[in-house]
Amino acid sequence: MGFKYLPVNLGCRLNQSELTEMEQAFKAAGGFLDKASPDIVVVNTCGVTGKAEKESRQTLRRLARLYPKARIIAWGCAADKWLREGRSDWREWGIDAVYGNENKTGHPLLFMKMIKAEKGKTPAAAGFYTKRPRRFIKIQTGCNKYCSFCLIPYVRHLSKSRPVEEVVEQVKRAEKDGVKEVILTGVDIADYGRNSPAPLKGWKEASINTLGRLLEEILNKTNIPRIRLGSINPVSFSDEFIKLFKENKRLMPHFHISLQSGSDAVLKRMNRRYTRADFLEIIKKLKKVPDVLISTDIIVGFPGETEDEFKETVEFAKQVKFSRLHVFAYSERPGIVAEKMGWKNVAKEERKRRSMVLRRVGEDLMKFWTDKYRGKKVSVLWERFRGGWLIGWSHNYLPVKQKGSKSRVGMIEEVVYKPEG
Repeated sequence: MGFKYLPVNLGCRLNQSELTEMEQAFKAAGGFLDKASPDIVVVNTCGVTGKAEKESRQTLRRLARLYPKARIIAWGCAADKWLREGRSDWREWGIDAVYGNENKTGHPLLFMKMIKAEKGKTPAAAGFYTKRPRRFIKIQTGCNKYCSFCLIPYVRHLSKSRPVEEVVEQVKRAEKDGVKEVILTGVDIADYGRNSPAPLKGWKEASINTLGRLLEEILNKTNIPRIRLGSINPVSFSDEFIKLFKENKRLMPHFHISLQSGSDAVLKRMNRRYTRADFLEIIKKLKKVPDVLISTDIIVGFPGETEDEFKETVEFAKQVKFSRLHVFAYSERPGIVAEKMGWKNVAKEERKRRSMVLRRVGEDLMKFWTDKYRGKKVSVLWERFRGGWLIGWSHNYLPVKQKGSKSRVGMIEEVVYKPEG
């Protein structure tokens, strides 16, 4: 007996990792992917901004119209927020159930109970994620930081780390599925293990070294060719942690460190627990890793941000020479601390202008790095094939494309880097 499912991800890499694991549970129970007429559609929603929450609602309504016979389930951060608010109007959107982020690993079993199982032979299906040569692995969820712009501690709740053995098992499973690169992801992976007295037998008190020890376990117990860290908060990386990346070519030399602002005054209002000087020390240490590139997230137009504070951020981005900027205009969210402090909001048109200015800076910085690597050899994992072009990412997360055949997708090759292909 089998059933047909369709996963839909609207959020971050952590959401994508959770959907991957849900698929594994569904497939183990006889489920198979079907985009045409699924019995169940699970939408992992995002609520990090007002725009993301609106997109979640619109997507759920659209899917309810598209698949009137399917069970439509809202899952994740926006769904968690709706439950906390005591909303019941989601029933009017045509969906059947709403599940938040608590006890998320047990939810796939609850979802399956909602399906009226079909009789007959289950078709063999490769699944949606196993075709991809990269996979996101969740190692942690939740956050204890309470930044003033963020809802995550309320919808993802407090930090929880996944047992080391489970993480290693997920990496082994990815390897068995033909995956060539895993990305270790979470809400605050720098916090990995801190909430657990003994993440692994024999370990001492958890610290940033705990994440390093997790990496050692993966290196020692699996043969996955490439291991990459997802977004990480600025922390004081130990010498041992840096040494690990310097000595292991399976660890990809790219770090996505969330800056959020280059102004000390804005960082203080955001309740970020570091200064510009702290951040520069972190970057100085990371740059000891050969070939390392560093990307970041920045919020512009945070309440109270002056033109001078914005210019500080622009100049700081240029000083650090990030390889990639993810720029977000501040989004008002009821319930967050920033909305309760009485700081003057920056006009939406001004937020838009500042976003455009900083994105142009990001484009210039990207060009600087692609020009710098032009003609150099880079290791690339080919992920997709489109219109005669192979598309992938270098070891240090530069975009790479090259004319070639589809049969090379999933291969890791050394190529001479040419930004234009």
